[in-house]
Amino acid sequence: MAQTKKFSLARWVWGALWVAYAVLIFYLSSQALPDEESLLKKIPFGDKGTHAGEYFIFGLLTLLTFRPRTGSRWVFGLLIALGYAASDEIHQAFVPTRDPSFFDWTADAVGILSSALVYILYPKNLNR
Repeated sequence: MAQTKKFSLARWVWGALWVAYAVLIFYLSSQALPDEESLLKKIPFGDKGTHAGEYFIFGLLTLLTFRPRTGSRWVFGLLIALGYAASDEIHQAFVPTRDPSFFDWTADAVGILSSALVYILYPKNLNR
């Protein structure tokens, strides 16, 4: 019985972190970019690396929240994360100085799929 409560509590904690991180992504995407060139624009692929890193964390939180054990739950978790990344790009179409980008979404997808690889390769460390 205590094991079940611990698992439920862990799922609630991961779920709360997942929602909080999604809200943070939405908030940051709602901010207009400054007019001057940012440091990320000067670094080759700096913007794409930021997207991949941001969504690596989101993908990992998604998997830790849903704890996929079957193929259908894997697909569901990954589709949720990829769908959120796509909705984030669409959202940016309505923010001044921002625009949606397929290449940004692709970088997001690389981050999400990389987190799935880490989740698969290190199951004992992540699935407690």
